[in-house]
Amino acid sequence: MKCLKIILSILFITSTSLWAAEVPVEVVGSGVVRIATGEWPPYISKKLKHYGVVSHVIKEAFAEENIKVVYTFFPWKRALKQVMNGNWDASPSWVPTPERLHDFHFSDVVHTSSKVFFYLKDKPFEWRSINDLQNYTIGATLGYTYGETFDKSAENGQIIVVPLRSDLLNFKMLLKGRIELFPVEKEVGFSILGEYFSVEDRKRFTFHPKPVLETSHHLIFTKHAKKSLFLLDKFNQGLAKLKASGEFKRMFEASLRGEYKAE
Repeated sequence: MKCLKIILSILFITSTSLWAAEVPVEVVGSGVVRIATGEWPPYISKKLKHYGVVSHVIKEAFAEENIKVVYTFFPWKRALKQVMNGNWDASPSWVPTPERLHDFHFSDVVHTSSKVFFYLKDKPFEWRSINDLQNYTIGATLGYTYGETFDKSAENGQIIVVPLRSDLLNFKMLLKGRIELFPVEKEVGFSILGEYFSVEDRKRFTFHPKPVLETSHHLIFTKHAKKSLFLLDKFNQGLAKLKASGEFKRMFEASLRGEYKAE
């Protein structure tokens, strides 16, 4: 009997050790993921219900795995740094780039989007390739990618790009004629125009239907924290459940109908 107890004790210790090796100590029993995010209406905003549709999807995906979500809002560059340093666990809606893939684990696709050029109606614009952009002054938002071709053309001076600190500032500069084009997601562009510009000013803007960049957006986790892979796996599992149930599709359809706007 004594021998049996010793064997059982050894088995218990061994199995516990193996389980602990698979699941980081920081995650066990915590049940909370801390997400550093920023303003990106209509997808993410403190002013929207559930902090916007993307925030809602992320929260519900983790809820499927019994993990609660706590959001903290930062400027986007700071949010990225907070996650990279391990101060926060994850950050939403980032596009993969070689630099980011070096430092972060990327989740399965949370949503997709297309960037298009906004411009003023009284300054007609057509383009087919990057070469057609050489005679324009183009606004861009610091920290964002506009695709490898665009980014490299801006870096080597093939096109003139003025980096500004926010999408809103780019639209203001576009209205003043300081820049001539601004690439941004169509839904994001119309959200900004609807919130910050008068009806008369909004009528002056239009967009070109050709996409500058079609991208997938992901929740990212630093490669420098032990719990990241565990949280990544849990999120992907929960996200798959939302997509399989149809709830994921219903959320984005509700967002398009304006149902995430605060009453």
